[in-house]
Amino acid sequence: MSKRIEMIDIKHLLRLKQKGRSNRQIGELLGIHRNTINTYVHQLNATKREYSELLQLPDGELLAMVSPPDVELSPRYKYLLEQFSDYERELKKVGVTRQILWERYCEGAEQPYGYTQFRKHFRTYLKQKQVSLHWEHKFGDKLFIDFAGKKLPVRDKLTGEVVWKSVFVAILGGSGYTFVQATDSERLDDFLEVMQDCFAFYGGVPQAVVPDNLKSAVTVADRYEAEVNRNFKALGFHYGTVILPTRSRKPKDKALVEGAVKLAYQRIFYPLNELTFYSLKDLNIAIRSKLEEHNNRLFQDYPYSRRDLFEQEEKDLLEHLPLERFERRTYREGRVNKDGHVRFDYHYYSVPYQYTDKRIFIQATNRMIEIFRSSTHERIAIHKRNHQRGKFTTDSSHLPDNVRFVKDWSVEQFTALAGEVGTSVYDFFLKIFEHKAHPEQGYKACMGILSLRKGFSDARINTACKRADYFENYSYKAIKNILEKGLDKLEYLPHAQTDNQPSLEQTHPNIRGGEYYQ
Repeated sequence: MSKRIEMIDIKHLLRLKQKGRSNRQIGELLGIHRNTINTYVHQLNATKREYSELLQLPDGELLAMVSPPDVELSPRYKYLLEQFSDYERELKKVGVTRQILWERYCEGAEQPYGYTQFRKHFRTYLKQKQVSLHWEHKFGDKLFIDFAGKKLPVRDKLTGEVVWKSVFVAILGGSGYTFVQATDSERLDDFLEVMQDCFAFYGGVPQAVVPDNLKSAVTVADRYEAEVNRNFKALGFHYGTVILPTRSRKPKDKALVEGAVKLAYQRIFYPLNELTFYSLKDLNIAIRSKLEEHNNRLFQDYPYSRRDLFEQEEKDLLEHLPLERFERRTYREGRVNKDGHVRFDYHYYSVPYQYTDKRIFIQATNRMIEIFRSSTHERIAIHKRNHQRGKFTTDSSHLPDNVRFVKDWSVEQFTALAGEVGTSVYDFFLKIFEHKAHPEQGYKACMGILSLRKGFSDARINTACKRADYFENYSYKAIKNILEKGLDKLEYLPHAQTDNQPSLEQTHPNIRGGEYYQ
């Protein structure tokens, strides 16, 4: 099965094409077969868009433009390949010929190839086995990295306890310019930080970083296509470089950095062996001093040093550093809840309501949360990270129109609308909110009163609110009752009674009057 391409690989491909790299070079840098790269480039070129324009497209739209070629091996050919390693050993025995091996193959195969095809495939297999790459390290091309097998001690001032610190080593393939720095551990967080310190030390970024199958860098080691840690791959994209792990059990791939580690033992570890350090910072200051001596030392057979070679030949070929450092990503997969939110670290973030119950994956930094739909890789939501447990972060644009309107309600909104009707309505709304334990309890009452404008004039509603305020009945039903029964048309003085005016008691339809009891 072909290697599953990821969005970050597509973007790396586009960047490398912008730089004029050939498909073969891109395949080597990304660890993807050249024929696969050819297919992707053909599909992207068919869009008739510039590479720079394609890089600006949303992830889902860009990924939809390419589809991995079907390069799955047929069972017939797969079975043949599985026999070749044994046939290779058999062929070295006296009297064994290709004809004999083919006849043996035919006995076990369900659909055997003919003898001519058998010889062709076997010849191709043997030719690939005999290939031995000769590494010619070009300036600005590759940075080889590894952690030293030995560690350096730091002593706790209070307890006297010794804590052993890991030591990171990097070397540029062209100039041999070396970087060495101690770190608390080889865990992913520490590794990503020291990797960025390394780029800062060089003042630029090479075309590729070659880790020696570090646990922090490589998730699954493989002879041909190692699986790189997703965060390390993202760091590479952030810095504009690709990650190219060494092949397992291939000493030529890692010889350069192993040589750098040996020199670090001789020129850094050994001189510091008799010294005591009480902090990681002090240890790294001492390491940097010895590292400068190492990089400034002349080569044995040449009248220049690693620093000279770096400054004169390699430094200007490195890519520029990005403006910001990389932030580690945390990845999660899941499904959108029925309420249109997804949970991450016990906080809930909204997504557009259309994606309710859909599969999603989350990419989070310490500052931001990005939510993608799993099936299309389309980013459907982005939020600022909130570390409050059990709380909700909701973007109102994600809600249906009817729910969005309710979410936007506020005391200020309703009092502003009341002021458009009249001062008595404005005062009445304020009284409603004063008499409610929570503002939301008054929202529906206010909305109901405003809805009465469809059947009654603003003047009548204003008068009705004044009358209801006198009775201290702060409800929607009170206003509706006054308007429907025409009580707002009765003349009355709220604080005094006259002979010419009927009392409120006499005119109120719910009051029985004294004669009722006679």
